Amino acid sequence: MEKKTYYVGVASGQITQQPDTTPWEYEIQASDEEIARLRDLFERANRQNFDIAYVVLHPIEGPKEEHDFKNYDHTLQEIYRMVRELGNEDAKAHIDSIDVIQELGKDYM
Repeated sequence: MEKKTYYVGVASGQITQQPDTTPWEYEIQASDEEIARLRDLFERANRQNFDIAYVVLHPIEGPKEEHDFKNYDHTLQEIYRMVRELGNEDAKAHIDSIDVIQELGKDYM
């Protein structure tokens, strides 16, 4: 399983091998299978983000809102865990320093 260098922008959901093409926050080493999994997670987060937008625009479905936030939050935590696992030392240190994995979802658990 050959690993390659990728640059990941969590905020933008971007994964690239060209560091100059798009803003990125984390450098990772990943196999094709790991990148496919990370891309799937970003796609899931994007879909869930649209679900949240729908709930905000249609507040009559109030009980669904909490569920949607939990799903989106869980997916973000999966993304950060995977980026931390695959990331270089700078990526790991940054994710640890911002305490994002523990902070995400604390209001929804």
